Amino acid sequence: MPLVCDKCGLAGIAEVAKYCPRCSTALKKDAASSHSSKVERISGSVIKAILVFLVIPSFLLAVGFLKPPRFIRVTAKQVARNNLTTSAVPGNGIKKTRWNYESYPDKKGGGQILAATLVSRNTVEFNSPYEGAQHATLTLFKHPKYGNEVLLSIEKGRFLTGVPGAYGNVRFDNRPVIEFPIEAPAEHKLTHVVLKGYDEFVTEMKNSSKIRIEVPFKDEGTHVFEFNVAGLKSLE
Repeated sequence: MPLVCDKCGLAGIAEVAKYCPRCSTALKKDAASSHSSKVERISGSVIKAILVFLVIPSFLLAVGFLKPPRFIRVTAKQVARNNLTTSAVPGNGIKKTRWNYESYPDKKGGGQILAATLVSRNTVEFNSPYEGAQHATLTLFKHPKYGNEVLLSIEKGRFLTGVPGAYGNVRFDNRPVIEFPIEAPAEHKLTHVVLKGYDEFVTEMKNSSKIRIEVPFKDEGTHVFEFNVAGLKSLE
């Protein structure tokens, strides 16, 4: 914006001039003009930066100096060939499981305790203070003193036992649901519950590939755990 000399009134003086060419009086620039110049300088810098980051890479791609990024698509056959399952995907609550067998001595009464354990495929979420995804573990026990037992345990939380009509609802494959009474184990662990009816439970399970167990929790309602039970060996 052209400047005007306050002393002699000369107009049309270049904005970059510091003194009046007629009377040599120091020129004053108004705030609006100064701000406008600053905005123009900043805008010019921004435009130059955009050109550097957008135009130059586009030019290099066009002439072949740069190659566009490659996005790899994994097919179902590749997944199967590399033995990948949904359990390899974090955060989906699915875990590949198999039966694990243990045998250890009963320190109190003598004899051997046999156990077969299996981790649930899915996880559940509880409220505070038991928050966080967690699996359940299904255990079949053969105890020299206490006999056979079906035990369900969780990592944290409290099963609801000791109330009338407390049952674990179990569906073997797609067959009708069977109710199994539940009770606290002998050691009274809040994270463990016993499903009564070992013989019926194991007989049904041996003829199944998948079971779903619905059990009640204190202040958390009921939750369902799913197990792939195929391949169970006899506890001997």
